[in-house]
Amino acid sequence: MVYHIPILGKEIVDELKIKENGTYIDCTIGFGGHSELIAKKLNSKGKIIGMDLDPYALKMAKEKLEGKYSNVMFYNNSYLNFPDVLNSNNIKVVDGFLFDLGISSYQVDSEHRGFSYRFNGPLNMKFNPDDNKFTAKELINNFSEKKISEIIKNYGEERYHKRIAKAISLRRKKEKIETTFDLKNIIISAVPYKSS
Repeated sequence: MVYHIPILGKEIVDELKIKENGTYIDCTIGFGGHSELIAKKLNSKGKIIGMDLDPYALKMAKEKLEGKYSNVMFYNNSYLNFPDVLNSNNIKVVDGFLFDLGISSYQVDSEHRGFSYRFNGPLNMKFNPDDNKFTAKELINNFSEKKISEIIKNYGEERYHKRIAKAISLRRKKEKIETTFDLKNIIISAVPYKSS
């Protein structure tokens, strides 16, 4: 795999004003690009805590950094839980936090995750496909039409949220909605389309 090169990596790490023996949390370590730039500036007392909800990204970061840098710890966890990680390591002071928020092109283009309508895949739509939280498939097939409409309106800012929710509701009465293409076709049928 060709590792992702972080955008503005040097500039971002320069802004952290790295102390050689400091402790830093890369709250969304991804493929480890920023953490590697930080690790290069640390001495043997410095630490990086790398966290990511995506187990595949974390695995790639480990492959990239483990063995090269002994001062990086890896946690398959949400950055929301960083206080627990700090407590479990008895760390009281952190010198810097890095949050690279958003979704990567790799995550969108991985059809097994079900984030994209470009590829037909399961309606998963989770960063960590192994967690016990419900999937988009369970949401689409079980939530009320009203709740689906609210979700589409609030999170997708979609003007035709009621039409889409109605089309989903009608379709699932006939058969379960299983894949991203199933959902895509429902949306296409529900929303007026103009070619530009």
